[in-house]
Amino acid sequence: MCARFKSKGIITKPGDEIILETPEGEVTGVWTSFAQEEKIDWWIRREGNTLAQYPVDEIAERSDDTRELRWSRAPAGANLLFVVSPEIPGKGKPYRPARVITRLATPEELAYFRHPRFPHLGEILPTGEIQPTFITAPVPVPSDRPVQTELFFG
Repeated sequence: MCARFKSKGIITKPGDEIILETPEGEVTGVWTSFAQEEKIDWWIRREGNTLAQYPVDEIAERSDDTRELRWSRAPAGANLLFVVSPEIPGKGKPYRPARVITRLATPEELAYFRHPRFPHLGEILPTGEIQPTFITAPVPVPSDRPVQTELFFG
């Protein structure tokens, strides 16, 4: 589905506030949940909802089996796509819920991320239509953790 993403060196997770681009201009939203691509028409028909995008460099999925975050580079020029809803009251202040649009994972994505859904990457045209999705094989990101060396020899 998308557990984290990285853009311009900043890692974003659910609950974070982000500035999204819509065909009408920029809006601020809070990443709250997900919207399935198969139900996108229903989401867009809801009054006040709009499509939005955010540039993305890397994506992390949480594997269903180990719960490990598995990172991959996003294709150059890709945007993470969202449905943004009208403002609702919040604990501290009102906010606009932003839901990452997800699609079924390809066999390669499923094998690498070990999760059945994947974020819909693409571009929203000025007309409001979604440019065909970017689909590429996952490109693992090198881990910053040092590799455990052998403790015993012989």
